[in-house]
Amino acid sequence: MEQKLEQTTLEQEQAFQAVIEHVINYTKSDQGSGIMKQMQPRFVSCNLAQKEITIAYQVEEWELNPQGSMHGGLLCAAFDNAFGMITHYFAEDNFITTVDLATRFLKPIPMGSELTITVKVRSNGRTLVSLTGEAYVNQELLAATSSSTFMILRGKKTQINNLKIQN
Repeated sequence: MEQKLEQTTLEQEQAFQAVIEHVINYTKSDQGSGIMKQMQPRFVSCNLAQKEITIAYQVEEWELNPQGSMHGGLLCAAFDNAFGMITHYFAEDNFITTVDLATRFLKPIPMGSELTITVKVRSNGRTLVSLTGEAYVNQELLAATSSSTFMILRGKKTQINNLKIQN
């Protein structure tokens, strides 16, 4: 019985990763648009038991502010993208929307560095999902923290999750 539980957990973890990767691939495809497509997110890791994912971005020249570091609005977009990716898993095939987003900027993020965003679900209700996140430069320097709340719009279906999701 314990082995079956481990298999189920592994299957759930694989389904979780498949959804996150599907959302990333969707944003990069011809169907994707806007800032998410331009920023080119990359899957790093996920942990369903911890309700956590890590996404990476390569900081490019077009993303810089006049001081030569990543523009704060684009850092907020990176957090919002990652928060949305994980929320899609819990929302199943329902639309989601950001209710609030608060970001604290701690260190500049230089061009050419890898920005790694780790986000975690803190509370997952029927309608609201509360999350926190941390951004690291080259996986070692904490550059920013963020928190967000997303709303699951029950009854309004999206095409982004054309996978059968069981969580």
